Amino acid sequence: MPGWCAYVPEAPYQTHIANNVDQPEINTCESQHNALVRAATRSSPGYAVSGAVVVICSRHCMIRRNGAGDLQKGEKYCNVDFVIFAALVGITLLRIVLTYDIACQWSKNFRKRMEDFPSEMKIPDTTQVEVAIPGWHINGHGESCRDNFNLSYMDGVGRTVGEDVETTWAGTNPLAPSVREMGPAARHDTLNDHWNGWNFRKIVGFRKLFAKRFEEASKMSAKQTETFEQLSATFPPETVSKWKTMVARWDANPKAPNPYAEPKSTTTLQDVRLVLAQQDAAQIALGRLPRHKVSMTTFLMTGFELEDSQYLLRCEAAQMKGLRSSKQLADLQEKRNGLLRLIQNWRAVQLVYIPHVASLLAQSSSAPDS
Repeated sequence: MPGWCAYVPEAPYQTHIANNVDQPEINTCESQHNALVRAATRSSPGYAVSGAVVVICSRHCMIRRNGAGDLQKGEKYCNVDFVIFAALVGITLLRIVLTYDIACQWSKNFRKRMEDFPSEMKIPDTTQVEVAIPGWHINGHGESCRDNFNLSYMDGVGRTVGEDVETTWAGTNPLAPSVREMGPAARHDTLNDHWNGWNFRKIVGFRKLFAKRFEEASKMSAKQTETFEQLSATFPPETVSKWKTMVARWDANPKAPNPYAEPKSTTTLQDVRLVLAQQDAAQIALGRLPRHKVSMTTFLMTGFELEDSQYLLRCEAAQMKGLRSSKQLADLQEKRNGLLRLIQNWRAVQLVYIPHVASLLAQSSSAPDS
């Protein structure tokens, strides 16, 4: 029977889609996720369905009842809205956290769009609804999204990542060659049966899963608490108190200043480089030539570049742990030799502009573990 399993009731679902086919979906996000880019793409020629949207419980990775619906033309808001509201019918909670790849855009006018649904599908006004972007997908978003839709910054969500829906698709995708040739009813029955089996296997494995997660949570809670206390002890108590107040204020009111947002610097490395170059030009115009053929500005910029090269070479060496061929070892050694020559040449210039470094280098070379 339609609506008795994972798929939503087809008749009201299609009616809602028909009534909102021209619903505006303006994208102001900096990301280029497929859910945004292809939201208005046409369905594949010859197919009535371009995909499916599912709603799962992120804590247990189980498909919700009435938590699936067909897509006709990309991930349109009208499709996603109906499936989410249908999956939440009958649930009475004080707080709901919804994760979605494009939650930054989909959440706009969320309450306003909900007004088009029947009363039994609406989320009560007393329920606090929060949205976030899953932990992996958020890396493809801009700074604003990473600051305001990050699960790591939300209170009460634990270590939820929100990416379990991808494992659901990994288990469902092998059915694609079969269900794509089926009629609507057979397709729904097949996917309903598959997702019922998926949920059953999850329930059977809960005993081991919960025991494993409880043990891990107990150990990591103690470890992270100790680490946090050690870090907090390195700052003055008044500073820590100020930070805690900022976090509490932001948790209570998302419109308050975000304590996790990095302060934006208006001065870049290239800005500093320009100022130093202008100062060099002014000194040369006055007849004050540098003490070395390498100017102070070039010396400083070369130092930054050498640091970057050291980091990249260290990362490359770390990736080559284990079995290495003679060619790999030779290539790595040649890169090290080349970098060492550059550093030695830079050291010679360093002694001109920073003479005191000679004594520091001598102390470092004479240390027992140098």
